[in-house]
Amino acid sequence: MKAMEELIGHITSNPNKIKVLEVLNKKNSDVKALSKATRIPPKMLERIIKELKADGVIEEKNGQLRITEKGFKAITSLRGVRM
Repeated sequence: MKAMEELIGHITSNPNKIKVLEVLNKKNSDVKALSKATRIPPKMLERIIKELKADGVIEEKNGQLRITEKGFKAITSLRGVRM
């Protein structure tokens, strides 16, 4: 399990990861709707989703992506850093 600081570094390495987490923090979504909401092309989004799943910050159930508790803690930490 990655330390929170390392996880935050991994997430902030790509601004699109932050976009994905912010959208999913508000509402569960499928890939198509998430692509539209973030304006990230589907192929690029698939790679980002794979990385975020590997980090344990999002999960997929019944075709819907959602933020995990770990992801919620990470986005909360990011907001504290960015404000």
